[in-house]
Amino acid sequence: MEVIPLAFDSMGARSMSTFVETGDVKIIIDPGVALGPKRYGLPPHPIEYRRRDELWEKVKEYAALADIAVITHYHYDHHDPREPEIYRDKVVLLKHPKEKINFSQKKRSAFFLNQLEGIPQSIDFADGKSYEFGNTILKISQPVFHGTSDKLGYVIQVFVDDGERSFLYSSDVEGPTQKNQLEFMLECNAEIVFIDVR
Repeated sequence: MEVIPLAFDSMGARSMSTFVETGDVKIIIDPGVALGPKRYGLPPHPIEYRRRDELWEKVKEYAALADIAVITHYHYDHHDPREPEIYRDKVVLLKHPKEKINFSQKKRSAFFLNQLEGIPQSIDFADGKSYEFGNTILKISQPVFHGTSDKLGYVIQVFVDDGERSFLYSSDVEGPTQKNQLEFMLECNAEIVFIDVR
């Protein structure tokens, strides 16, 4: 298994976009890149815009290689509805667009699904499901808080196990601070772990 961080906050833009390749399948998780809103009353610097664009090109390059795309929630640093072609002929696994979701993300999910119409090979609402691709198991958590409450909505966590190595992607749990966020992580007992912290 190879796990490649594509775009993360430490790389210069808001994102957790990750590429996972096993002997059976290539998976891109959360192919989105964004910039934060104004900070201290200032908009992003031109250097930040350039970096965002560079990282987005890298995400698209790896998205072209992927068989599967997983979207853990509908914030724009985790998906980009403006370029739905990156999902062409892929299996797209989505956080459920109507269940365990706040108002803002429900609107975004409806728009995103409309943009995807006729593009992916298939779409499945993945909350709490497991998938097998050859020897690779892809397991999705039940929805958990985006942070410490439902104010920012819910996310799904992602676990990949190819029989030799295993990887856990927490999405935006901001901690983990909640028991059910941590329970899935402990149950998976992954060797490689990407965890979003506050």
